[in-house]
Amino acid sequence: INFRLEADTRPLDYQLSPDRAINLFRITQEAVNNCLKHSCAKHVVVYLEIASGILKLSIEDDGRGFDMQQHNRHQGYGTSNMSRRAHQIRAQLLIGSAEQQGTRIQVLLPL
Repeated sequence: INFRLEADTRPLDYQLSPDRAINLFRITQEAVNNCLKHSCAKHVVVYLEIASGILKLSIEDDGRGFDMQQHNRHQGYGTSNMSRRAHQIRAQLLIGSAEQQGTRIQVLLPL
């Protein structure tokens, strides 16, 4: 597998609770795993930032993407797992993708 993972590791000036940190980690893990299994991506970027009291986790890939309408009708185990974890920590999960245009997953967590 020829795969490059890039992560923005700047320290954040905020201490997350263990529950929130674990759930964000598991969402990231699931998203990256989905990239490896399904997207044929060559490059994945993971970053965290805090702005206006919201922590934003983004996972973006340059893979083959997918049809969002079909995905919304037949949500897979990985996506439903990410949704459940986001809901547990009162975060919003956003998924955007288009065929041959990659995928972007964002988690918006009010602090």
